[in-house]
Amino acid sequence: MSRRTSGTLFLITGALLFALRFLNASLYAVAFSSIGDANETADMMSPGVYTLSKVFFILGIIYLVWGEAEPYLPNKKN
Repeated sequence: MSRRTSGTLFLITGALLFALRFLNASLYAVAFSSIGDANETADMMSPGVYTLSKVFFILGIIYLVWGEAEPYLPNKKN
């Protein structure tokens, strides 16, 4: 698997985690008839998911940049 593919998969995973965080909060709000701030509810329901999605986004960007810069880097041949 190339670095570009890995970076894309990391970005997709980060976006999915970010979206699922709000989906979880909206389902909670519908189920318990609570009306409030979506960010507060999402943080309450899944506190570590936002951090995890940021980590996946950062890894994805690093892998994409690395994959794009790889052809221009000097090859180390012994």
